[in-house]
Amino acid sequence: HCSKCGNDYQAVVYARANGRICPFCVAKEIKRLRDLRLSKRKIAKDFTYLLPQLAAIYYAGKHTLQVITDTEELIGISVAAFIPDISLIIDVCSSEKEARVKDYISSIHKIKYVSIPERLPEVDSIIRVRQAFSAVHIHLNSHPIEDLEIIRSGYSKHRLN
Repeated sequence: HCSKCGNDYQAVVYARANGRICPFCVAKEIKRLRDLRLSKRKIAKDFTYLLPQLAAIYYAGKHTLQVITDTEELIGISVAAFIPDISLIIDVCSSEKEARVKDYISSIHKIKYVSIPERLPEVDSIIRVRQAFSAVHIHLNSHPIEDLEIIRSGYSKHRLN
């Protein structure tokens, strides 16, 4: 019996002891996160918000890795960037609760989840994305500030077209 939503569900003792979350609460939170992501996607045209996703695309491209952006079909949650070849998700989150739920679901699928807070300073976002790649043994031999300028330049050119 879930003390939060009041629903009853079956779970083995092992799952409960290891912190598994009520499936009804997870489903409700996933729906809320999907709705939130859709509304943000409609208004998210600013560089700072898109930077983690753009940086993931940039760094993955340097290693000829495919990036799937703004998807939820693969693991059931909406994420900014998923790099399947290295099982890495880089995402922008507006709250700790959102990040915890997405991390939990990603861990079930054995995917490394990295959450980058909204409105993080640009250099910090680049550094976090670089650290995410390092965590999965993809090392980058470039300077974060130079990378930021390359990404910004590409974004500006794209916005003008």
